[in-house]
Amino acid sequence: MVLFEFNNSVVSEVERNAFQKLVRSAFAQRRKVLRTSLVKQGLLSSEEAEKIWTALQLSSTARAEELSVEQFVRLLQTLN
Repeated sequence: MVLFEFNNSVVSEVERNAFQKLVRSAFAQRRKVLRTSLVKQGLLSSEEAEKIWTALQLSSTARAEELSVEQFVRLLQTLN
């Protein structure tokens, strides 16, 4: 079980719902590659995922539990 406590300096109030949706989606399929999981859930296309992962310098095999909070924030900002 993972508990996230929001720190106002991490995401703005406006981004909070989107951040929660992203994190919930990321952890929805346990032990799956994050990029594949988000594509299957329709949050982005394969092409978009490839560009984003390259821009953020994320491993193509990264799993949700391997990303830091800051990486999730950068991912959210890139998706928006």
